[in-house]
Amino acid sequence: MRTAKGVEHIAQVTVGRTDLSRSINEKVDSKKMLELTKKVIDISRSKKIETSVGGNVTPENAASIAEYAKPDKINTREIGFSLNKCRDIYKTVAEMLKFESALLQHKIELFNYQIETLAERRAKIDKRVGNE
Repeated sequence: MRTAKGVEHIAQVTVGRTDLSRSINEKVDSKKMLELTKKVIDISRSKKIETSVGGNVTPENAASIAEYAKPDKINTREIGFSLNKCRDIYKTVAEMLKFESALLQHKIELFNYQIETLAERRAKIDKRVGNE
């Protein structure tokens, strides 16, 4: 297998299973996806590149991914963790998903506040020019 020019500059390869599965019209937790994920990880590891897997990660599928594909890390959109530091993958993934949910709720509240503030400002400006 030929090595791509510049591969020595790559620090990590992340397999985004959701995007990858959509691009090949496959279910994210199918056997084919797990095998493809493992192949990407094996190739990356042979080049001494750290690996991470994300994409619709659940406590249930994280263990299968870790056991079969053996990435260095597992991630969601917002956070990730190293498998070599993880004592209980099921609990770790469940807790990180709870954290991500809380983080998203915080972002929703923040964005709603910003939208409300902008709408109030716009209403004041419209009032100044008679565009009520």
